[in-house]
Amino acid sequence: MKPLLTALLASSLALAACVQAPDFGPVQAERAKPVQRNDTFQAASNNGKVLVAGTASGAIVVSSDVGKSWARQELAGPASVIALAACPDGGFVGIDFYRKLWIGDAAGQQWKAVPLDKQVDPMAVTCDPKGRIWVAGSHSTVLSSADRGATWNKQDFGEDAILTTIQFVDEQRGYITGEFGTVLTTSDGGANWTPLPAIAGDFYPYSTVFVDAQKAGRPASAACCCTPPTAARPGRRSPTRAVRRCIRCCARAASSTAWAPAARWSCSRARPGSASTTGWRCRPT
Repeated sequence: MKPLLTALLASSLALAACVQAPDFGPVQAERAKPVQRNDTFQAASNNGKVLVAGTASGAIVVSSDVGKSWARQELAGPASVIALAACPDGGFVGIDFYRKLWIGDAAGQQWKAVPLDKQVDPMAVTCDPKGRIWVAGSHSTVLSSADRGATWNKQDFGEDAILTTIQFVDEQRGYITGEFGTVLTTSDGGANWTPLPAIAGDFYPYSTVFVDAQKAGRPASAACCCTPPTAARPGRRSPTRAVRRCIRCCARAASSTAWAPAARWSCSRARPGSASTTGWRCRPT
């Protein structure tokens, strides 16, 4: 019996020696890349020197050479970055799905988490010209902080609406847009917000760009308000991709010499056979 066991053991060792060890090199190389193929980018910003972008998995990628190369860092989880903005001092702020504010330096590094109000789902973040941090979100609520998130001022507008964008065009004038075509404006640096007539058709903005206080004085005018029309339709492009397309549409419209202050711009699929090379077109509505 013993010789048989010895023979079986020897055979097993010989067989194991013939089996090639798995090569995990390609897997490790893929994981080492700063931008990975399964990344879903949900937010991006720049301060004129550095580009930063955030992913659904809680990673921040940074480029200081206009996107030629990137460096990756993982935020302390759980984190899912949904918005980023640059501040007057060059630093960055961001928010994630787990109700946290993230503060980074001007190099897009040294990210620090600050907990937000647990009763508010944050949707948008910005810094005003004075460096105060503003967060807009669910239940028509706006949070603001003048001390980098150490303390917060909370403004609740009493509506069951999600606020999706917030922007200041100067130290006094700012705009908020949101669900059901909600538009709010301030002329005193955010101390008070006044509702403007709602955008028609239960408009739900994913992003807005207000050019300046003069052009943005009228509701839904001088603002490039984009909504991805295919985002909620089964079998179409994902909302994330549609939003990215829409943001680029806004940027083109706002910088174009043909910019029409009274127009609202939207992205839609181009007709078959059209001159569009991307399958999308940007048009005033």
